[in-house]
Amino acid sequence: MPEISRFYGIIIRMFYEKGAVHHKPHIHVTYGEYHAQIGLDGEILSGDIPAVQYKMLIQWMIQHKEELNELWSKAVEGKTLEKIAPYQKKKDSSNYIAEDGEYKAYGKGWTKVLEAVPLENKVLLLRFSNGKSKLFDTTCLEGEAYEPLKDESVFQNVSVDSGVVSWFHGSIDCNPKFMYLNGFDYNE
Repeated sequence: MPEISRFYGIIIRMFYEKGAVHHKPHIHVTYGEYHAQIGLDGEILSGDIPAVQYKMLIQWMIQHKEELNELWSKAVEGKTLEKIAPYQKKKDSSNYIAEDGEYKAYGKGWTKVLEAVPLENKVLLLRFSNGKSKLFDTTCLEGEAYEPLKDESVFQNVSVDSGVVSWFHGSIDCNPKFMYLNGFDYNE
């Protein structure tokens, strides 16, 4: 099975076997003892992968979406697959993921989200560790990574993991500092 990329212990392979059942374009991912098949749309088709590595993998897939689709087409045609560059952290991004899965861009001691309550019109009521509450309009989140939030069922399925608001088991998230600075004060 051809390896197409490798970063932070994550090994990514792609192949197409004629006659095999392929429900959708996908990659095979290995991280230590974890193995998963993940659709090019980010859906975990089978297996399991830790949340931190899944977040990095999704960010990598977004960075290389066109290349992945081209490679899948080549795999179907039986052509040789080229390697894709590894995941690159974006230090200027509001969604900076460090190797340990923590957000480093906002520095030490920054307030974390304790609770996120979905309201109408894609607004979240956020309660922060400094005691403040804010209303945050998720429609201000731009980019392909946030497109799934337009679906009401996805938006409503919000969670908080280690002080960070997330959806899809952590594959979509937002920096707490960004949410705090762009939220509106809320007094209960």
